Amino acid sequence: MPIRDEKIITFLKENNIDFALRGKNISNRVVCGINCPFCEDDYGHHLGIFREGFFTCWKNPEHRGSLFKLFSFLTGYSFDYLKTYFEDDFDRFADIIETENNIKKLTLPEYFVKIEKRPSTMLFYNYLKSRGFDDVKGLVDRYNILCCFKNEEWNNRIIFPVYINGQIVTWVGRAVSNNAKLRYKNLSAEKSILKTTDCLYNYDTIIQGGDILIITEGVFDAIKLDYYTSENIKVTCIFTSRLSEKQIHTLLTLYKKYGKIFIILDKDAYIKALGIKDELSFIKNIEVFILEDVKDPAELNIAKIKKLEEELNGKI
Repeated sequence: MPIRDEKIITFLKENNIDFALRGKNISNRVVCGINCPFCEDDYGHHLGIFREGFFTCWKNPEHRGSLFKLFSFLTGYSFDYLKTYFEDDFDRFADIIETENNIKKLTLPEYFVKIEKRPSTMLFYNYLKSRGFDDVKGLVDRYNILCCFKNEEWNNRIIFPVYINGQIVTWVGRAVSNNAKLRYKNLSAEKSILKTTDCLYNYDTIIQGGDILIITEGVFDAIKLDYYTSENIKVTCIFTSRLSEKQIHTLLTLYKKYGKIFIILDKDAYIKALGIKDELSFIKNIEVFILEDVKDPAELNIAKIKKLEEELNGKI
């Protein structure tokens, strides 16, 4: 449950903490900005306060955490006092891995099996071939891609586990039939450690940094570009066309590890891409890149991906 904006503003006023509601360093996704108390020379309100219960500093991504931590540091109040002050509005901490249903460990069910060139999984093997992957075994091994043909809920779907710090937090299933009513199906938030739309796919790879980070919309977009580009390029997807607060928070912690960030969505999603760029307005080295002759990144063949890589490297 988000904290009400007026409750935060009232707390800041009562404790004589200077804040600004608008300014060049204040994203439209935050309640307000204050001077970061963890930076020695911040006079530009670089620390953003999010109503979801966390703070982040645009100048130094390491300065982040729960508002409990921030407000206790600024005022000396105990956590018990802060919980009482904010009552039901302030009931959670914001970490990258956080669950609202107390699930601590998630395991893949036994009916999710590896995709191999054998009769029982040939349908899925051929589907990946049809999507332009010439090395299905390498692809499956790298991203631990699975399939399901024995469970009603996930039947005839390719399964993409989502990892954070080596831990499975959720998964996404993609139907192999184009006639499926629901092409993509996410594990429910209630059964996940972290819901899909709060994750960045390929997280354990993108935190390593590189020359270029590419943000795409779908998981097939991400694995197609990530698998066929060089190691200096890392690729993620946000599973939809709009960022969640936690995805923004995560990107804030790693964007300085890259020389350039490109948003590459579907060809007809230019306005949505601009919206994502606006939501990431604290990132200066970010650019929207439009594909010319294909609908989305997943449709690119290997030769076109290599050409794209050359273009992107030329923009660093």
